Amino acid sequence: QARTLVHTSNLYFHELQGQVASRLASLSGLPRTFFCNSGTEAMEGCLKFARRYWHTGGCANRAGFVALEHAFHGRTMGSLSVTWDDHYREPFAPLLQDVAWVPAGDEAALAAAVSERTAAIVVEAIQGEGGVRPLSLAFAAAVREAQQRTGALLIADEVQCGLGRTGHAFGYQRLGLQPDLVAVGKALGAGMPVGAVLLSERVAAALAPGDHGSTYGGNLLACRAALVFLDTLTTGGLLENVRRVGSYLGDGLTRLAERFASWWRDMGTARL
Repeated sequence: QARTLVHTSNLYFHELQGQVASRLASLSGLPRTFFCNSGTEAMEGCLKFARRYWHTGGCANRAGFVALEHAFHGRTMGSLSVTWDDHYREPFAPLLQDVAWVPAGDEAALAAAVSERTAAIVVEAIQGEGGVRPLSLAFAAAVREAQQRTGALLIADEVQCGLGRTGHAFGYQRLGLQPDLVAVGKALGAGMPVGAVLLSERVAAALAPGDHGSTYGGNLLACRAALVFLDTLTTGGLLENVRRVGSYLGDGLTRLAERFASWWRDMGTARL
C-alpha cells in the first residue's frame, strides 16, 4: 500500500475505509465509524459526540459524565478528565468539571451518580491501570439499569481490552452491554497509528458535517494495516488462539493460587 498511495485528502472517498468500517460494524453491531489516529483521539471523539447528541436533542445542559475510579482513558484534555488517577490530571487542571466518580463494582453508587443530567457513562470492560480489574456481571447489569432509567448514553473504552484481547471481539460483549459509542485503537493498526469511534445510528444522526475532523484519520495505509489485522483476527485463527491460550493461562494461574494459598496465609501469620 505504501508503494501505491499512503494518504489522500478526506474530501475524497477511498474504498478501504468502507471495508474497515464494515468489518468493525459486523464485529460490534454499531453501524457507523469515525476514523482517527489513536485510542486517545477516539475517546475524545466519544466524549464530544455524546455531548453533541444531547445538544442536538435540545438538552444542552445534559453534559455530565460518570466515570469509574481507577479508570484510564487517555491524556488529551477530554480523555484526561475521565481518567481517575489525580497524578495524571492535577498538573493540567482545570479539566472538564462535570465528572462524577464511582467505585467500579458499587452498584448503589452508580445508581446515585447517574441522573437526567448525565450525558454518558464511561466504562472499560477490564480496567488496565494499576492492575487488571474486570467489571462484574452484576455491575454491568447496574449500568444497563442506569441507562434505561435515565436515557444516559454508554461509552465503552475498548482501546486496551477490545479487538480480541478477551477472547471476544469486544470486552463489553462478555458483559452483555450495548454501548452507544466505542473507542478503539492500539491493536487495530497492528503497529500503525489508527483509531476509530464506533457509533450507534441515533448518535451518528445527531452529528453534523464539521463537528469533528481528522486530517490523517482513516488514510489508506492505516486502513490497509487495519484490514490485515482484522483478517488475522477473524479468519486467521487469532481469536480462537486467544481463547485457547487464555483458558490455559487462567487454569494455570488458578492452580498456582490454590497451591500457594496456605503458604501465603502462613507467611501472613508469621509476620503478625
